[in-house]
Amino acid sequence: MKVKLIELQKMFVQLDFSNAVKWSAARLKTKLAGLPEVVDENTDAGDYQKLLDRTLKALEKGESINIIEDDTSTKGGKKDKSKKSKDKKDKGKKDKGKKSKDKKSKGKAKTTTVPGGKGKKVTKGKDKKKGKDKKGKDKKSKDKKSSKKSSKPKKMGVIARVIEVLEGATAKKPVTKEKILAKLEKSFPDREASAMLSTIQCQVPNRLRTDKGIKVKKNEKGYWIETKE
Repeated sequence: MKVKLIELQKMFVQLDFSNAVKWSAARLKTKLAGLPEVVDENTDAGDYQKLLDRTLKALEKGESINIIEDDTSTKGGKKDKSKKSKDKKDKGKKDKGKKSKDKKSKGKAKTTTVPGGKGKKVTKGKDKKKGKDKKGKDKKSKDKKSSKKSSKPKKMGVIARVIEVLEGATAKKPVTKEKILAKLEKSFPDREASAMLSTIQCQVPNRLRTDKGIKVKKNEKGYWIETKE
């Protein structure tokens, strides 16, 4: 079976692997080997469902999957990188020249002749102080902006919310996947229920065990996370 690298990357993104677009061919081969353990019959890969079905069938039959990489993108990337490096060098030279001129002009103190003072020269020290004050104000305003940004709490993601719901369950009162979905719909009203259900199917219980090392337990009534007593 032959398949393009970019197509596999997009398929894994649909399966909630957000970093899949950065995966190499070798990484994709490793992920493909464990694909049957990650998905089940309820998994929805969106536009890449057909590719997912073909891949699973090939893995079941023991067929080799050849990943085709796009050479043109890498060549173009090299050209772009070389062009960017040249631009940076040219910019660096211009900046150095500009800085050296500024230093020379700063080194020369501005002088004025005072009338009746027999040509005495007086340096203007006030302008320098004003420049320093402006820099100090700019720095303070930047610090305030950065503190405001850092004070904003980060929003909880779908997977983090799933874990939170499972942590609230117990062996006596486990939670079903349907109840987890109901909680997610309340927490994320702007997201599609089908996409969140696909995430639940993928994560509970296998992915949470393998990827995050969380001990998800199961009985006939539902799921919960085993906590250390």
